[in-house]
Amino acid sequence: ADDAGAARAGASGAHARDARLRAAAEEVIAGPVGDLARSHGGRIELAEVRDGVVAVRMSGACHGCPAAAVTMHARLERLVRERCEGLVEVREVGAPARAPFWLALTRRAGAPPAR
Repeated sequence: ADDAGAARAGASGAHARDARLRAAAEEVIAGPVGDLARSHGGRIELAEVRDGVVAVRMSGACHGCPAAAVTMHARLERLVRERCEGLVEVREVGAPARAPFWLALTRRAGAPPAR
């Protein structure tokens, strides 16, 4: 009985944390980060919050853009962390396969692909 009660309390705590994360992510997406994406012809939407992981979907100009990873981590993730404890990570769902953004930034025009 004690284990069941502890499990319910843990699940309840995780649910409350995820609810706080959802509210923080919605605020950031509706505000500064969403404004940035919209200014470039893109869109960020909250897909899911579970177990401390905030999943977002990027569309429009953001979908497939190498800079979207910077926006997602350097802006969205940082601002959600400032508003709410318990964030494990921000993850993009439905992202196209792409090289890490830093590879795209360092490759020179006309240079052969890195091996």
